[in-house]
Amino acid sequence: VICSTYREGTFIFLFRAYINSTFLKELINSNMFRRYMIKHIQGGTRVAYKYKDLHDTVVKLPSIKEQNAIEKVITVFDDNITLLQKELFELKHQKKGLMQLLLTGKVRVQV
Repeated sequence: VICSTYREGTFIFLFRAYINSTFLKELINSNMFRRYMIKHIQGGTRVAYKYKDLHDTVVKLPSIKEQNAIEKVITVFDDNITLLQKELFELKHQKKGLMQLLLTGKVRVQV
């Protein structure tokens, strides 16, 4: 792993043979990793994670084969979440239209 810092962020260059990029993205976005980062962040108004701290950070990774398997599962879940979010959006849109018809009196409900 080669790390280099730039004013507003850190760029990490990884060898593809050792880590799956989707796995890395999910790892970085995980609550566990965020808690670790918050614990080690230094600064007051301008928070900074020092290069030395980043360089000294050790993350244990599963084998690339396991990472690829995990990526497949994550991809399936992400696809399902996307479909469910789309369905929810469409149902909310339908509800909004039906409520408008009820409020204007164009549609009456039999009691």
